[in-house]
Amino acid sequence: MSVTPVPREQPSIRAILRVVVTFVLSALALVLVGATLGAVIVGAVTLFMDFPTVTIIWAIFANAYQQFENYVVQPRIQSRAVSLDPFVVVIAANLDYRRAAAAEALP
Repeated sequence: MSVTPVPREQPSIRAILRVVVTFVLSALALVLVGATLGAVIVGAVTLFMDFPTVTIIWAIFANAYQQFENYVVQPRIQSRAVSLDPFVVVIAANLDYRRAAAAEALP
């Protein structure tokens, strides 16, 4: 008895592009929420340890780290990318957040 292979369809370019785009977008989303997601996971683990003390200490540390990253590290990196002063980058980001919040408040 001989086994004949079943003909398979080759993946189309469209299917390959879908996979690539999905991978890239998920990687970008992970970069955007990676620190927050990590902090939430570690915070959930601290709930099962010495509950109030360790969880509160972790929440304070995670918040301080996030603020440091948002207002010190990222403006320096972004200022090098666009050749601006880090202070200008922070002000521009804050103005953009306020503009977006105002736009969402409109019906």
